[in-house]
Amino acid sequence: MAAPVNTQPDMPTPAAHGRPLRILMLLFVRRDEGTYHRAFPWARRLAARGHAVTLMCVSAKRWLTARTEYVDGVRIVETPHLFDGRGVLRTLTGMGGWSPLDAAVRLREIRRGGYDLVHTFEHHLNVSLPVYLAGRRHIPLLVSDWCDHYGPGGFRRNGRRPRLDPLYRKVGWPLQAYTDFVERDLRLRADGVTVISRYLRQRALAQGVPAEKICLIPGSADVHAIRPQDRAVCRARLGVPAGLHVAAFFGASHYDMDLALAAFAQVVRADHHAALLLMGSVTGAVEQQVRQLGLARHVLRSGWIPEAELETWLACPDVFILPMRDTPVNRARWPNKIGFHMAAARPTVCSAIGDVADLVRRERIGLVATDGADDFADSILQLFRAPAMAADMGRHAREVAERMLDSDLHAQALEEAYRGFATRRARLDAGGLDDATTLPPDVHRSVGEQGDQP
Repeated sequence: MAAPVNTQPDMPTPAAHGRPLRILMLLFVRRDEGTYHRAFPWARRLAARGHAVTLMCVSAKRWLTARTEYVDGVRIVETPHLFDGRGVLRTLTGMGGWSPLDAAVRLREIRRGGYDLVHTFEHHLNVSLPVYLAGRRHIPLLVSDWCDHYGPGGFRRNGRRPRLDPLYRKVGWPLQAYTDFVERDLRLRADGVTVISRYLRQRALAQGVPAEKICLIPGSADVHAIRPQDRAVCRARLGVPAGLHVAAFFGASHYDMDLALAAFAQVVRADHHAALLLMGSVTGAVEQQVRQLGLARHVLRSGWIPEAELETWLACPDVFILPMRDTPVNRARWPNKIGFHMAAARPTVCSAIGDVADLVRRERIGLVATDGADDFADSILQLFRAPAMAADMGRHAREVAERMLDSDLHAQALEEAYRGFATRRARLDAGGLDDATTLPPDVHRSVGEQGDQP
């Protein structure tokens, strides 16, 4: 979504525990995309707790120069995207972030910034190369976040044509070997690793990361920025007909959209008042699928949503949908959009994949579809036909978000993890580390989960 309104930094308040930290967060993504919605709420809350936080992400518009602004006390630096590899290199490796100019800007920031810690988000070249070149001299504490599955079976296969896959492997294997190495090596070098799911915690352990270096923090819900609104009022304001039964897909990344559209084609055959609201930009491929399925009259499009209108749009649906096929990528994910659904007090119909499905099922904040498009369609129709149940699920989703996924709670846990990682690093440097080292807080335990999944 659009960037928050620019504000000048206020004087920081004293840090809640110990001295304020100078924190640098390195993101591989462009502003307001994907992982930005994981990192920025943490950065904003850490800044409110008195820490000096700089967040570096890729500019969507600037090719050659960086741009700096302050938002809610966070210093945001947008780096140039010249040659960032969003075409061929992304197809070969599943990753962007290849701009050498971007990496150079970040390296200069690390060397000149005097940071207490650097928190990397994923292992793309524009994140990992500056860290490797700067070394320990400029990075007293290194923390690495892991929130998606790359490598074999992961994102590198997304968007490929199956018939050309042997060619992709042959041409791209040197880059793939490099990225696979860095994915593991960066986590082994780091003093701490934050992960978004139990799947990635298990993957980190399997790759040799010690358990005491891992802190699981699921996706957050920004319950301060997103508040429940009256559906009828918001529909009237946006011109959405009051009598429609609306299911919404939120976000610009259209993973498994074909599953959602196949399910909704069945929904409209049973409910002529059903409409699918696509919230965010829509690709040409999605529009083509809509036409092929004969859904054009049943699909609403918000277009790009300005920040000031986000709450209003989030209030319009009766239910949100979150389709996910059973793949390693989806088992590893915690889609950030679920936090928006919950903060807006709306139920979710999701596939039975990953930690999000466990949360939806256990807390009864929606329905979990267990078997493809048929069950997905039945679950949507069930909530359309039981509006009181859907409303109760939505209200409870908001309560769960406030109790378990509040970004402020996660920032407090992250702050505690930082200090635990720093203590462990100091003991390691002093030669006094033993097996009794305290584990960092596992925030997923506060969501009520026990145990791991492979």
